[in-house]
This record gives sequence, structure tokens and C-alpha cells, in this order.
Amino acid sequence: MLKKIVVSLVFFACTAQVSANQFSQFGEVTESYTASGWTMVKLSGNQVNPDGCPKNHYYAINRGAANYEAFLSSILAAQVAKKTVKFWIGGGCAGQNGEYPKIQSIQIK
Repeated sequence: MLKKIVVSLVFFACTAQVSANQFSQFGEVTESYTASGWTMVKLSGNQVNPDGCPKNHYYAINRGAANYEAFLSSILAAQVAKKTVKFWIGGGCAGQNGEYPKIQSIQIK
């Protein structure tokens, strides 16, 4: 019986680690920072950091990500138009030195 409880707790802990993705709050893009390998974005409001990245004052996406150009275009369009956006965040860390929460998708309101 104790073995079943321990196995269940270990399974639960592993599952909680794997499903750490979450949405950011809706906010305006207040800053975007693009370099040769990544783009980092700052939103107004509170930031989320489901993967415990070392830094969380930006969200980031790396150039090698699927649809990187579409993400960048959407981010810049939202910034210029002063639209609110939210990001699906998770899957590790990205951006400068791989230290910021990683953008998986974007929703523009």
C-alpha cells in the first residue's frame, strides 16, 4: 500500500512539472527587443514564469521556433496598434542567454 502511495506521489510530481504551461495576462506590448537569434517582449501587467526561468521581466521567442516570423510580425503590429495581447508561455526558457519565459503562441484582442 505504501509503495502505491509513493508511486502515485512521484507520478503526480512529474505530471505537475510537465504541464507547467500557462497563459499570461492580457497586456499591451510596452517594449520589444530583437537581436540576431531571438525577440523579447515586455507586456504591461504581471508576468508569469511557469518554468521558473532565471529572469521574467520579458517573454521571449527564439528565431528557430516554428512561425517565428509570424510571431514577430504579430508582436510588432500589436505594439504599433496598441492592441492587448496574451501569450501561451512554457516549454522552457528562451531569449538572451536562454533566461526568459518562452512564448508558444500569441492572442491579440
